[in-house]
Amino acid sequence: MTDKQNYKSHLLEAVQVLILMENQPDYKIARMCDVAPSTILNIRHGKHIPSVVIAERIYETLGGQSLEDFDLLN
Repeated sequence: MTDKQNYKSHLLEAVQVLILMENQPDYKIARMCDVAPSTILNIRHGKHIPSVVIAERIYETLGGQSLEDFDLLN
């Protein structure tokens, strides 16, 4: 395993949890977050790592919090 594979994205994990907790079809979540439905589907299944901007938008939309409130160290 390379060093890059050892790092976990806490933001990506939080976004995946928020998508799962939303309990709506991907196209509805995508419309709320202003992204493509395939983006939501791929994040849900762990096939895609979105840019930080997209991850931040999804986190803020679904979580109702600003990213500055997110604890990146835990």
